[in-house]
Amino acid sequence: MARDDGGALVPAPAPGQVYLPAWRRAYDRLVKMLRQAYAQAEELSVEREHLITELQFLQSGLREREEISQACLQQICKHEELRKRVVEAGMAARLGGKELQIHCYQKLAELAEDDLEDFKSCISNLAAENAELKLKTMEEDYSGTIKSKKIEVKQAQKLPQNVDELQVAAQKKDDEIVRLQVEVTNAKERMSILEDELQKMRSLVKDKDLETDKNEDDQSDTSKMSKKDINKGNRKSKSTRTSQVTLDISRTSQVTPDRREVKTTRTCASETNQKRKHSSFKSSLSCVSKMSKKDINKANRKSKSTKTSQVTPDISRTP
Repeated sequence: MARDDGGALVPAPAPGQVYLPAWRRAYDRLVKMLRQAYAQAEELSVEREHLITELQFLQSGLREREEISQACLQQICKHEELRKRVVEAGMAARLGGKELQIHCYQKLAELAEDDLEDFKSCISNLAAENAELKLKTMEEDYSGTIKSKKIEVKQAQKLPQNVDELQVAAQKKDDEIVRLQVEVTNAKERMSILEDELQKMRSLVKDKDLETDKNEDDQSDTSKMSKKDINKGNRKSKSTRTSQVTLDISRTSQVTPDRREVKTTRTCASETNQKRKHSSFKSSLSCVSKMSKKDINKANRKSKSTKTSQVTPDISRTP
């Protein structure tokens, strides 16, 4: 299965076939529709010829009916001749003494004439109605077919314009696809460059972590050494001060609370300094991934200077 431009699944082509894009398939469909419209136009022309033949057939039927009506008129003329003969016969009967028979024949002739007139009127009315109905039905059908075919012809005329528009849209899509492919390649190159820079930054962060660990170890060693030296000096001062213990009892009683306060303040200051160190170290680690190489070097230099400035007062404050 493959995907078209709209993302919909399209069945994969057979092993011997070529997969066509969506715009080409749409173009083939439009060509097929144009061919169908042309075939429909041909069918319309055939239907038009058929309708013309039907009209000719109806005209021939009307002619035949006119001939029939003329034959009926001839018969009527014959009947009139017969009537005249009847009148002449009546005259002859009068002359011959057959007036009753002549009168009967006259009545029969009049009735026959009335019947003929009624029959003629009925035939003419029926024929006219039949012809009008057929013509109306044919006109309605023909007008409906003409309207539908005109609409189809207009649609068929619009199809080439739609084909051109689709071709232009397909060309634009192809250009956009090419541009997007170029952008994708550029983005991939940028991603690779950024990944390399990230790896370098991570390696630098690891190196800086190792350096900070080493500096902390060195600072702890120096603080231990300074404490040992201070303890030695305190022992010496205690040995020298044993001779003066009796004289300084009152003074020490007044100074001890001050020393305790100083110690507490020193311990609080050392704890705050350690917290500041940890917070600054964490903030520097969080900002390393966002800073460039120059910013990292500057930050490391600043952190070293702040650490050294913090180590010296801690050493001086330790009792």
